[in-house]
Amino acid sequence: MWSDNETDKDLIGFSVHASLIKDVITNDNNLPLTMGLYGDWGSGKSSVLKILKKQIEEDALLKDDTIVIYFDGWTFEGYDDAKSALMQEIILQLINNKRLNSDIKGKVKAIGENLLKSVNWMRVLQWSTQNVILPGIAAHATGGISLVPFLLSKFKENKGHLEENLTGENAADFLNSIIKSNPDNDKISVVREFREKFKGLLDATDKKRLVVLIDDLDRCTPRRIIDNLEAIKLFLNVEKTAFVIAADEQIVSNAIKIEYTKDLLGGQENDKNNIGKAYMEKLIQIPYKLPRLTHKEVETYISLLFCQSELSNESFNKIQAHYLNFIKEHKFEVYGWNNIDEQLDDSDKPKIKEMISFISQLSNMISICLKGNPRLIKRFLNAYELRLSLLKIGGIDDQKIKQALIKLMILEYNNQTLFEQLYDWQQQAGGKPEEIVEIENLSLKDNDTYPENIKAWNDPMLKQVVSIKPLFSEIDLRDLYWVSREKLSDAIGGASLISSKVRTLFNDVMVAATDNILEHTYIPKIKILNGNDLQDFYTLLNETIMANPKDKKGYNIYSFCIKDDIELAYSQFLNILSRINTEKIPASLSVKFNVIKNKYSGDTKFVSLISENGPLIRAMQPKTIKQ
Repeated sequence: MWSDNETDKDLIGFSVHASLIKDVITNDNNLPLTMGLYGDWGSGKSSVLKILKKQIEEDALLKDDTIVIYFDGWTFEGYDDAKSALMQEIILQLINNKRLNSDIKGKVKAIGENLLKSVNWMRVLQWSTQNVILPGIAAHATGGISLVPFLLSKFKENKGHLEENLTGENAADFLNSIIKSNPDNDKISVVREFREKFKGLLDATDKKRLVVLIDDLDRCTPRRIIDNLEAIKLFLNVEKTAFVIAADEQIVSNAIKIEYTKDLLGGQENDKNNIGKAYMEKLIQIPYKLPRLTHKEVETYISLLFCQSELSNESFNKIQAHYLNFIKEHKFEVYGWNNIDEQLDDSDKPKIKEMISFISQLSNMISICLKGNPRLIKRFLNAYELRLSLLKIGGIDDQKIKQALIKLMILEYNNQTLFEQLYDWQQQAGGKPEEIVEIENLSLKDNDTYPENIKAWNDPMLKQVVSIKPLFSEIDLRDLYWVSREKLSDAIGGASLISSKVRTLFNDVMVAATDNILEHTYIPKIKILNGNDLQDFYTLLNETIMANPKDKKGYNIYSFCIKDDIELAYSQFLNILSRINTEKIPASLSVKFNVIKNKYSGDTKFVSLISENGPLIRAMQPKTIKQ
């Protein structure tokens, strides 16, 4: 099994991307600088950051002059003030950095602690302004002076929010100065003062540059994303600094668009659709898009994962080191069995030769099914390993069955309907259906004329899957379905490849107490999902409806998604209606269904799909008023 977490052990060629970023951010002529490392969920952004951090810290020319700080935005998601948390964490990591010379640690600590007090005051000021709205109105006539005793009393009542030095005459003087000052001028001066103090802290470290790596920003809520970006802006343009922000650009841009009701970047209030993009362009000087893995890179990745799983650490480390040297000159070539064979002792070769040779035939299909996504590939292989373990428990250790299992999993993830059809066929035929023999023969002959009962199998990818040996017809399919469906369909089927972020959001949506909470709290979160995550959300929603077509919850969620014009919502809804018995849809949903009907009044397919449900159709009819 392989860990789902980010790693600094490169099995994909991410070192190339990390090296490129390293060269940019450690060039003193480029600083100060902010880079954006963009990519979809699971594409490897976090691993690139880990590799980048390791490269800088191990570079003989950089390690003594560079401080690298890693910040995980998701870690501070639950904090009441994410903005201050990020600022505080950066300062604390600077103060406690182990690479500081012992003779300057005291000076750095003193300056850093003073800067932390500034952050605390910012936190107090933010907290106080959220709690003095009504008293502030009452104090307006006196110029705000009466706010001071009110705030001081609140400070004393809420000691948990404050530091011990935030009481007494100093606090009163501070609050008086804040209340009397011009808010805009004060904001500018606070930012300027903070940057000057932070620059002083960097100078005290006696290092040439600071590199801050911001990870998991896109896993935060829209409000927290904004808070973290606002905090990052405070550090921007400070000499000797480089920020690398890893995120899904679409999620962050959509979060900005949702949080702000008008354009902040020049008053173009009619151009709201681009506000998120415009904001990011202001913040990020150099965007870098992490490319999707090619089929050859997927083949290399899977081969190395199997090596990591089957070989000793010593043997695997030897292969990985050779691979990293290999890709420096052969970036576009597969690192396959021929390369691995040269690095192995004879005793290790039988463990992995046959499987790596076999998987190379399927790597293209795995790449297509899993969108070239490293995390999905790893989860797919973990599911495979778990099913293999169950086969062993059942006394099955045949190499053909192990290889056929991967073929069946590709079918399962690529086409659930045909996966279930094959299950029905083999169940009726005792594990060896005649239909699969016919499909294999046609695939091997590359025949395009398929009988009606197997016409859906006339697909280029499916032909390739079924024609690769071992053939499904050569084994008892009951063994494969024993581990693939009857015991583990819920645990490790295609839905298990869905990210925890999407699954958590889906669970929250399903238990939303009221329509108001659903519409105003969760629909905006669904709307900012990127293409893959949004598709996964629909997958979970469709599975829920199929499992219980009488339950109103799934239809209700779809109605709000359609009402809010969330991408693909209507087409996905029509698709699930075509797959269920619509007569089971409760008539009490007539109001929600009428909203959909009216929104797409020119489309007859929706009404046609629910036409068999008499009670629902009658409930959707306009009420006649009796004379």
